[in-house]
Amino acid sequence: MSLVLDNLGVTYGSVRAARSISLTCEPGKIVTIVGPNGAGKSSVLNAIAGASQGKVSGRISVDDVDLSGQDPEQIIRKGVALVPEGRRIFTSLSIEENLQIGTVMRRDKSAAAADVESMYDRFPALARRRKAAGGTLSGGEAQQLAIARALVSRPRYLLLDEPSLGLAPLIIAQIFDIVRALRDEGLGILLVEQNAVAAMELADVTLLMLTGELRRSSEGGSGEDIVASYFASTLVEEGGTAR
Repeated sequence: MSLVLDNLGVTYGSVRAARSISLTCEPGKIVTIVGPNGAGKSSVLNAIAGASQGKVSGRISVDDVDLSGQDPEQIIRKGVALVPEGRRIFTSLSIEENLQIGTVMRRDKSAAAADVESMYDRFPALARRRKAAGGTLSGGEAQQLAIARALVSRPRYLLLDEPSLGLAPLIIAQIFDIVRALRDEGLGILLVEQNAVAAMELADVTLLMLTGELRRSSEGGSGEDIVASYFASTLVEEGGTAR
């Protein structure tokens, strides 16, 4: 039982965004990919979710079922849900309507409706404003809604793309507490983050991605070599000699 990438590659025309990516994410584990902007991290998540605009090669499987070439709806039904970078909630729709959209792939409508209600217990900030438009939410509330919308599809594996982006430190801590609780409930979580130090404290396995390749890995919250390599690559990037 696991989400497995075997020699995954993603290309956009002549640009190789990701190459030779192999990893395993098991239920009840958090695998974190850290790396600077433009390393190819989001390309990996989009490829898994069937949302890539590029050419995807290699094999993606969930619990030994090959997902390669399947569309996003099929992949959601196989138990994989993506929380995209930037939340991408529907700003003109209410919180409740956003959550209902997350259930459209489900056939068990009464259970789906119950799961929507359960999100209000998990995310009290959403319960207080269930009729409010998505566009009126704070960044932290919008991130909670994006996670809740993914959860109502009942995934076994959750893909999180930069959940801390644009949030204050206190809110980041709250979001990471939510992620930790989901892991403890048995979800397999593949987390992409630029906030390397905080993400590594959360992760069971940390992978460093640079220029489209996985370069280093570590178990648990340790891994000073990954942090050092990450910040060194960031300094090089800011100096204009890498992208």
